[in-house]
Amino acid sequence: MKQLILASALLLIAAASAQAEQSKIGLNLTLEQMLGNFSEPTSTFVVGYETEEACTTDKGQWIDEMCIFDAENTLVVSQQEKQVILSMETIGSNAHICSFEGPAEKISETELQSKVASDVWDGSDWVPGFCTVTASYSDTNTVQVSSAGCEMFCGARAQLYIDSAKRK
Repeated sequence: MKQLILASALLLIAAASAQAEQSKIGLNLTLEQMLGNFSEPTSTFVVGYETEEACTTDKGQWIDEMCIFDAENTLVVSQQEKQVILSMETIGSNAHICSFEGPAEKISETELQSKVASDVWDGSDWVPGFCTVTASYSDTNTVQVSSAGCEMFCGARAQLYIDSAKRK
């Protein structure tokens, strides 16, 4: 009897796992489902605050002798006439910011991509290249954004990256 119960439980677990994997594989978002405003809470530390009083007066949090501020990484996916536009801002250390806007295309059932001409750092010099930003949806309300070659759009301590933004 115990073996029958165990076998039934294993079958139920396998079926649930297969169904979850199938729904992820079968995710086919329309362009309209990809449009919207997304945000990811983050924080940034800002140098120059020497005291807790100065930090908290400016609405920061004094942690380990650093002034830390709440911030937000944002992505806006909009459509202007027939063109999809990706607009995003991210914030890094010491409030350095990345700001990007460019035309995008749907490249798969769950991804949009924008590719714009940009100078790219090759390790020793700036050379002509492309900034590529990819928005990957895990569902209609959650998106991850990665980029390559986008240094020109960022301050020294910021990256054009969003781990998991939620629809506002």
